[in-house]
Amino acid sequence: MEKKMVTDLQAEGPRQILKKKRPQWIDILVTNIGQGGSMKCIYIIAIATSVTWGSTVHAQSYSWNASNQAQGQPIAVMAPTPDSAMQGQHTTEYWTAERLRNAKQIDLPRATESNSSSEILDSYDYGERISEPGQAPTIKVKRNRTKLFEPIKNEINQDSENEIQSYNVQDVTTYASGTAGAPFTSSRATTTTPSWPFTAAGRLFFSDVSGNHYTCSASVIKPRIILTAGHCVYDAVKKQWNTNFIFIPAYHNGSAPYGQWNWSWATTTNNWANSGGKVPNSGDYAVIEIQDNSIGQKIGSITGYYGFKTSSLSPNHVTMLGYPGAFDNGDWMHRVDAQSYRTTPYNTVEYGSDMTNGASGGGWLENFGIVATGQSLSPSAMSIIVGLTSYGPADTTLRYSGSSILDGQFTNSSKTGIYDVACAHKVGNC
Repeated sequence: MEKKMVTDLQAEGPRQILKKKRPQWIDILVTNIGQGGSMKCIYIIAIATSVTWGSTVHAQSYSWNASNQAQGQPIAVMAPTPDSAMQGQHTTEYWTAERLRNAKQIDLPRATESNSSSEILDSYDYGERISEPGQAPTIKVKRNRTKLFEPIKNEINQDSENEIQSYNVQDVTTYASGTAGAPFTSSRATTTTPSWPFTAAGRLFFSDVSGNHYTCSASVIKPRIILTAGHCVYDAVKKQWNTNFIFIPAYHNGSAPYGQWNWSWATTTNNWANSGGKVPNSGDYAVIEIQDNSIGQKIGSITGYYGFKTSSLSPNHVTMLGYPGAFDNGDWMHRVDAQSYRTTPYNTVEYGSDMTNGASGGGWLENFGIVATGQSLSPSAMSIIVGLTSYGPADTTLRYSGSSILDGQFTNSSKTGIYDVACAHKVGNC
């Protein structure tokens, strides 16, 4: 057995890492294990540094290369990771009724037309396309109807005081299309507690390092993995990770019908982390690993999980799900249906939409719903995520939303995307 110590991980490339001496506070252990002289397994372990709200792994390269895929390890040699990955902790106790109730919808990033506009295109050549099917819930549970908190009353008012949260009237006046001419329809997603396939969508609560509390939207895409926007996980302006993530699938008017789920690990793309917060951005998405519940059940077993498909945003027609604060104060799941309107030079596609603050990270799904008897589609082709809410226009009368294209940054055949790294992070994640 041969052991080799590799050094400093602080936001440096592999070449720079190899040139430095190992600091006392962190190292990576790389072990090459020969098997009969014909096969080697490479394991790299990152030991995290402690910060105020958790631990951060600053790693440019680590990989898993296993000869036994039954153990859950994908084949990937020297897979580059994002600049950083945030380590989780138990957070259920942190989220009191007051904190949940007063969490603010995170601002939806806004793009100017000069940054966003491009020719309207009927098709786009994305290159490699990878897809994974979803799965309906496999464990039936009794819905919890007890409210976690009493939601704040929602009113449209220019003077926000105490129980009243105000919104720009332009944000809540619904039309078939905005002044950009991108059509859509918009309504409450359900009038009752959501059931499959709505159960895999939910509301994400979190805090920043200053202790401010926010919410986004997210979707379950594998047994322990949820997908959300990069700006919900990492503040690219302040260069700070958010923390205390708790996911409430099918959140409904102050209740958690399928429980509250702690996080354990999160990561986003280099393109978002290094963006300075500017949109459109080619990689504004992130994945979060969710802890099992107290009796060892995975979230995907209880809520089901959506399939996904990369490089499929244009042309397409999607159902957007999320919790925009402009409608029902973000306490009811909201739905927008629209078709691709235009691409941009920044690896994003825009659709007609009236999603607002709080909808960030909500999934965009093709063939949303349950296959009908006689329908030619197979169940595995239903409810497939192809994008998520990343940004909107600075001029809210235009009414559209943009999504980064899920591409090789998300997953690829070399297994180096953030989804691939998340799957490999713990056996059974995917």
